[in-house]
Amino acid sequence: MYLVIAYFVIHLWQDPGGSARATMNFVEGVGHFFAAVIDKIGTFVRGLSE
Repeated sequence: MYLVIAYFVIHLWQDPGGSARATMNFVEGVGHFFAAVIDKIGTFVRGLSE
């Protein structure tokens, strides 16, 4: 665990801009995933009420 944390700290230190872009891409991907899940759940619930 400490090795993974150390890797990310060193990577952040060497390339803060790249790390920020990678983090934002990850957050964006997670956001798109949950938006799709919520949309599909809404469609499913609407289908049940018909």
